[in-house]
Amino acid sequence: MKLNMILGKKQIVLASLVFILSIAVYLNWQFAKDGEGFPVTGSLSEEKDNKELGDAKFVNNGEDKDSKKDENSENSKMEKSAKEYFAKARMEREKARDKSKETMATMIKDEKLSSDDKEKLQVKESNMIQITEKETKMENLIKAKGFLECMTYLEEGKASVIIHTEGLAKEQASQIKDIVVSQGKILPENITITEVK
Repeated sequence: MKLNMILGKKQIVLASLVFILSIAVYLNWQFAKDGEGFPVTGSLSEEKDNKELGDAKFVNNGEDKDSKKDENSENSKMEKSAKEYFAKARMEREKARDKSKETMATMIKDEKLSSDDKEKLQVKESNMIQITEKETKMENLIKAKGFLECMTYLEEGKASVIIHTEGLAKEQASQIKDIVVSQGKILPENITITEVK
């Protein structure tokens, strides 16, 4: 009978972790896709034929750059939209992480959970904290290069970087990739840079 209760607890823990992971994947997907009413200019992707780090090409979203009526008004609207985007994205990321931490802490305190399962949860919690610290450090280093806003998402050997800029030069893309490679130990081909205006 005790064996059944232990198996039941393990299944509950596993189901909870799967649920938390699926929420994190969903939020990452939501923030990584274009649209949602924010003016996203597209993403930078590495040229397949180029071997040089930082070589990237612009993917235009089809907007005609010659048709600007009131540039100052448009710039202030885009600036506001970008600020709202980053504020919302940070808030959602923090909510998801806080929920995950709270769930893990509750499960770790469960006296019926085996010490092996508790140890696994503590390792996962520690990994989540390390990822959060790496993302924060990368964001600060990227902002130090002169970018107004930046967000990074690290997940399973991949990195997504969202930059607020009026135009990303090749050298800037290279600097961003260098920071992510050095701080996150991510391969350059696994780094995606998205520009938000």
